[in-house]
Amino acid sequence: MNGDLISLINFIKSHSSVYCIGTSNYVGEILSFCIDNGVKIDAFVQPGDAPEGATYFGVPVYGTNHVPVAPNCGWIVATGNAGAAEMFMMLQRSGIYDSFLVTESMIGEMVRIALSPNLELKGAADSERCFLLLNGPSTNKQDLLKLKNETVFACNSGFNMSRYHDISPKYHVSASVVNEMHGDKFNYEYGALLNEKITSKIIFRDYYDRLHLQHAGDFKDKQIFYLLQNLNWDNNRVIPDLTGSTPIIWNISVMMLKIALYMGFRKIYLLGVELDSFNKIYEHSYDVEDYPEHLQHWFLKEKYESSGVSMYKKLQSTAYVFSEFQYIYDIARANGIEIYNATIGGIVDVFPRVEYESLFN
Repeated sequence: MNGDLISLINFIKSHSSVYCIGTSNYVGEILSFCIDNGVKIDAFVQPGDAPEGATYFGVPVYGTNHVPVAPNCGWIVATGNAGAAEMFMMLQRSGIYDSFLVTESMIGEMVRIALSPNLELKGAADSERCFLLLNGPSTNKQDLLKLKNETVFACNSGFNMSRYHDISPKYHVSASVVNEMHGDKFNYEYGALLNEKITSKIIFRDYYDRLHLQHAGDFKDKQIFYLLQNLNWDNNRVIPDLTGSTPIIWNISVMMLKIALYMGFRKIYLLGVELDSFNKIYEHSYDVEDYPEHLQHWFLKEKYESSGVSMYKKLQSTAYVFSEFQYIYDIARANGIEIYNATIGGIVDVFPRVEYESLFN
């Protein structure tokens, strides 16, 4: 940890209360950093007004017009370098001089520290091959018990699959679970379900879920690795480095492929990737009824809302996934790694097809 971040921790510890004012993406990083280092923010402050009783991951949020200033209160300014001067002037007009600027480089260092555990994943594959088990309905036609002694990555709600516990996947991957459209109630209830049902000891999650998981306290008995996925894809044939920013994803299978490549698996097999739900309601290998009753309405609503998406949007999103598959396939070939599609049916033709049963002869 660099000296600036150590100074930030010391600043927080030297005050009985600490308020943070700044932009949402910065304050989120600061809160996450504080949780990791055992220090706390007592309030967030936003310009103007804030709804009464508002909180941000359990921390009270006030508007600058109604801030109950505490004694011996230190202020953290987190607006980026460009907005810092204006923010300091606003505080000084209110008689506040005891403040600490969190710079953009400090935010970058916080992200680097949060992603640094991923370095232990590099080359950590414990076998030559692995199976990426997606949740498409075609998996119901395959004898998944053959995967029992294989290295398997499950994903999302794959714990609902009938053979999940028999297979006991070593890894579990989830794209961003936090759903802003459904709201906090869904996020915490679904997060609690994942915490209860996932048996894998190693979990991969999207970086933007990190603060939610820290606040919820889920997966205390598991090891969690986060992927920051915010770059555009390009023709670089280098395996994405998971200790920094990596390309965006349109399908959970792409996130799984990035992980498998980085870990050093030499042969990667995809299962349950159909991408052919253009004129039908998309089905999984399990039913909505397999979720607990209090969550079923969320997934039933999501299922039928997806049927109202225009054909243009469906084709466009599928094209994005195919584009990412092609980038991944080119990277794999450039690094001597083989990727195969062992799915029954579907439209994915980027990767060579292989018959699932033939892999166990």
